[in-house]
Amino acid sequence: LSLSRPFQDAHNAILNYDDQTSFFAVYDGHGGAEIARYCAQYLPEFIRHLRQYEEGNVREALVEGFVQFDARLTEPKVKKILQKLANEQD
Repeated sequence: LSLSRPFQDAHNAILNYDDQTSFFAVYDGHGGAEIARYCAQYLPEFIRHLRQYEEGNVREALVEGFVQFDARLTEPKVKKILQKLANEQD
């Protein structure tokens, strides 16, 4: 553990995610602090708009959301956002 490195994790604590649900998440920064920050910023809304979530199937929405969101991390437009986030940390 290097204490000179900036804190790399990010999190969400959204009490009123919807009328019946709160959303809590911790994103480990081992893939880079920019990945954790990107997830904290975009994953909650991504999951909220999945068909499974809109149909009330939270478990399936989380599983499908993680798979789809992970795949998005390799898209060129997302890579540009990640690069910008990484540059902001330097």
